[in-house]
Amino acid sequence: MIPEELVSKYVTPSIKGLIIHNLVKRGYGQFKVGKLLGISQPMVNKYLSVNESIYIEKLKKVGINEEEVSRLVEVLSETLHDNRPFDYIKLLHSYTASLLERGVLCNFHRKIYPIIPGDCNICLTSHKEKKDILIDEVRTAFELFNSNPNSYLLIPEVGSNIVAFPESGRSYIEAVGFSGKIVNIGSRVIAVGEPMRGGSRHTATVLSKVKNRFNEVCGVIVIRYDRKIIEKMDRLGYKISKVKPHSSMEEFYLYLDELLGELKDPPDVIVDEGGEGIEPVCYIFGKNAIDAVKKALNTI
Repeated sequence: MIPEELVSKYVTPSIKGLIIHNLVKRGYGQFKVGKLLGISQPMVNKYLSVNESIYIEKLKKVGINEEEVSRLVEVLSETLHDNRPFDYIKLLHSYTASLLERGVLCNFHRKIYPIIPGDCNICLTSHKEKKDILIDEVRTAFELFNSNPNSYLLIPEVGSNIVAFPESGRSYIEAVGFSGKIVNIGSRVIAVGEPMRGGSRHTATVLSKVKNRFNEVCGVIVIRYDRKIIEKMDRLGYKISKVKPHSSMEEFYLYLDELLGELKDPPDVIVDEGGEGIEPVCYIFGKNAIDAVKKALNTI
């Protein structure tokens, strides 16, 4: 069994099953779901007869992180909900290729096909040419951030993320961010998941709104809210704007749109003052993700 067969047999059916469940929860009928995915209504019904937890366990069994799967399914379902089937195809293809490139399926492959030699590196080498420059940018930005021994001091309680946008991008789905979050364990900073297209919906949405207003802004990092950090940014000459307290993310986006409509110059920092049960954070922007991280590290 070649690696691509492994993906088609053990990975994509379970991902498809989770997407079908997701779309049905959004109110889609089985016929509409089948049309979106190019399968028959009886096949949709067959997928729905299997509980979501079973699909998740199957994917975990081959070595795929559950949080990564949840984020992926949400992103893919959103592309179909937005009637962008070609983006769905591109994203799913990119993700399955990344599984092979990262060696995620290697242990499972050897388990079911023991004749594979221990030093096999077919996937790790043959898929390297399918590089995504934005994924490399976000990885490099995270490595730069993590190279500072005090970077953990910038991580919010809710976690952070680093996101990059293509120069011609407009929708959050085109951005690259970590599929999980960047968190600190003590003084260690770790990234949960991998950088991927559509990997961070909220942070990418914030960046997309800023980029739609100021096209030169293509990168962002989220850091914790701290008065001393904000004072340091002010001394550094950063252009700082604030979004007033809010009670929901929907209200935050509304206030953010109002703020951006008033700005004449691109912001270096937008302070989200949070609200009841919502942690305040700071978004630091740059011409790319690396530039944004450099600005953040200057505040330490």
